[in-house]
Amino acid sequence: MLDEDDRENGPEYEKRLALYGEEERSSLAIDGAFQVAVQRQDDRWLIISHESAPRLGYLRILALRVTLVGILVLICLWFASRIVRPLQNLAGAANRFAGSIEINSIPLEGPDEVRTVAAAFNRMNEQIVAYLTERTTMLLAIAHDLRMPLARIRFQNALGSPNACTSIGRDIGQMERMIGTMLQFAEGKGGRTEMDTLDLPSLADAVVQNLIDSGSDVEFEQTAPITLIGDQVLLKRMLENLIDNAVKYGGSARVVTEKEGSVVHVEVSDDGPGMTSEQIAWACEPFYRADSSRGSERGGTGLGLTIVEMVASVHGGSVNIQNRNTGGLAVRVTLPLHGKA
Repeated sequence: MLDEDDRENGPEYEKRLALYGEEERSSLAIDGAFQVAVQRQDDRWLIISHESAPRLGYLRILALRVTLVGILVLICLWFASRIVRPLQNLAGAANRFAGSIEINSIPLEGPDEVRTVAAAFNRMNEQIVAYLTERTTMLLAIAHDLRMPLARIRFQNALGSPNACTSIGRDIGQMERMIGTMLQFAEGKGGRTEMDTLDLPSLADAVVQNLIDSGSDVEFEQTAPITLIGDQVLLKRMLENLIDNAVKYGGSARVVTEKEGSVVHVEVSDDGPGMTSEQIAWACEPFYRADSSRGSERGGTGLGLTIVEMVASVHGGSVNIQNRNTGGLAVRVTLPLHGKA
């Protein structure tokens, strides 16, 4: 007696039995549920029954499949949300950044690839904001610094005095120096460098001699040749700014170059009033002026030490500013002999 499921598989059982031939059929185990009744000699019946393992019906199988599919869908939705939500945050931050130039950092979440993209966006956001802020500050500084000499030129022109041409020429020269410094700063930020082997003391001596010839009080302590790899134009600009600052705000400048291991030190010191610790901390910031004495009336733009630090950074070096024990300020630039690592 076969149940309904076993009866449906009847043809399959027939095929199995046919493999053994007629003689072997009696030794086969019967698949599925069955019941055998045998009448014994004493007229009693011996009944042998076997129940097959419970089978899942069609509806149960369908329900199981639907459940598995549902679980897979939920897992897929969970993974998709981990990707979609961070991407939506990225798109929102990009839209906000397009409408307002400010830092819009997004959280680093989601898969590694999405986190990498988010981190790159945050860095790009910060760099663009810093760049635009710097350029805006530069334009404001140019407008502010040129206003005073332009006003003097207008006043001298209105007076028509005999000394007007001399005064106007002096103001024009000041404006040219300001604009030149701004261009130096902008060009230096572009990162264009031409590294070559050069002798630093010889370069420093040439800069010092030019300034001495122009009437500046500058002293250079001669040293043995020191060969390093660097950009001659940028290093010359750095030395000129260091010495010009010392002469302008300290009255004189003393230049020293010395080799120490795998680095070279360039120190320019003066006998001026020095700076406070707060002023030293801000000294290399673009357009920062410590006080009114270091303002545009002396031809300063607040970029001298900024350019010095920029050139040192391009060469893999550093800048240290400190007050001297005997008075005055000392600015020391440390550069690697073999270029930036």
